[in-house]
Amino acid sequence: MSFITPTTGHRLFYSLLVLSIWLMYPPSAIAEDIEQQPASPTLLNGEIAVQLSKQQSQLAGFEFETLKTTNHQPQLTVYGKAVNIQPLLDLQNNFKRVDINLFSAQKQEQIALSVLQRAQALATEGITPASETEKLKHSWFTLHALVQSHQSQHSYLKASAQQQWGQKLAEALTQPTSFLNKLLAGNSVLLKITVPRSVAVGDLNSHITFSADGQPEHSIPAEFLSPSPVKDQIAGNSYFFIAQTNTLQTGTRVTGWIPQSSHSRQGIMIPESAIIWHNAMPWAYLQMGDQHYVRRSLQHYIKVNRLWFVTDQFSAGERIVVTGAAVLLSEELRNQIPEEDDD
Repeated sequence: MSFITPTTGHRLFYSLLVLSIWLMYPPSAIAEDIEQQPASPTLLNGEIAVQLSKQQSQLAGFEFETLKTTNHQPQLTVYGKAVNIQPLLDLQNNFKRVDINLFSAQKQEQIALSVLQRAQALATEGITPASETEKLKHSWFTLHALVQSHQSQHSYLKASAQQQWGQKLAEALTQPTSFLNKLLAGNSVLLKITVPRSVAVGDLNSHITFSADGQPEHSIPAEFLSPSPVKDQIAGNSYFFIAQTNTLQTGTRVTGWIPQSSHSRQGIMIPESAIIWHNAMPWAYLQMGDQHYVRRSLQHYIKVNRLWFVTDQFSAGERIVVTGAAVLLSEELRNQIPEEDDD
C-alpha cells in the first residue's frame, strides 16, 4: 500500500495550478498585458502615422470633431465704446429753448412790422402823428434785434454740435429722425469706433458687427452713421455707428469687426483646442481609420477668435483630434528615439 506524502501532494497541487494558469493566460497575452509597446510610426498615404489600439485611444480620452466646409469673409478687428449721449440731450434741449424763443420773437416782429407799415401809410395822409410812427419803428427795431440774437444763438449751437458730433447728428437735433428718436428713447446705442487711417470711409458704408465680450458669436450688427469730428491722433479715425440694443451701458468697451472684402473664401475652421505647436509651427492630428493618426501642419491660416481658418491641407469630412493631440505628439516623438542596448 502506497501513501502520498504531504510534500508530494503540495508539488502535485502547484503543478496543476501552474498548468491551469498557462492554459487560461498564454505567455504572449500576459506579456501584452504587462507592457504594450506602441508600434513604430508608419507611412499612411505618404504621411507619417501614429498607430494606437482602440483600448489605448480610449484610455487617452481622445475627442474628435468632423471638419466641415465653411465660408469666411476677411474682417478687420476694431475697438470702440458706447457713447454717453447726455451732452447730445443737453444740446437738443438748448435747441428747443432757443427755437421757441426765436419763433416767439419772429411772430412779435411780424406783428410789429405790420403795425409800423400801416402807421407809416396813415402818416402820409396826416392821420398818424410822426411821433407815433417813430415809437412803433423803435419797437419793431428792438424785436428785430431780438430775432437776430436768437438766430445767432441757434447758429452757435449748430456749430458747437457739428464740432462735437458731426453734421449728421447736428442736423438731427433740429430735424429729429428715427435713429435719433431711438437713441433718446433708449432703444438704440451710439458707438464710437476707431479704425486705422488706411480704411476708407466708403468701406464703412455697410453694417459692422460688435460685441462687448470680444466674442464674434455674441456679436450684433451696427449701422454706419457718420464720421466723428474728434480724431484719435494715434489710433486713427473715429466713426459713429448706431445699434439697436438697450443692454449696453454707457462707456462699455466693445470689439467690432469690419468686412474687408465683399467676397468670402471657402475653407475649413480648425478648433483652437486641436492646435499643438512643434518646431515653431502649428499642427493638428487627424484620425485615419480606427488606429492611425496623422499630423498635419497649418501653413496658411487666419485666426478667427477661437478658430483657425485654412484653405488647404484639411478637407471636409476628416475627423480631427480636439482633445488629446499632445498625447499623440508625445507618442510620435517617443517612437523616434532609438532604443539603447541593455548592456
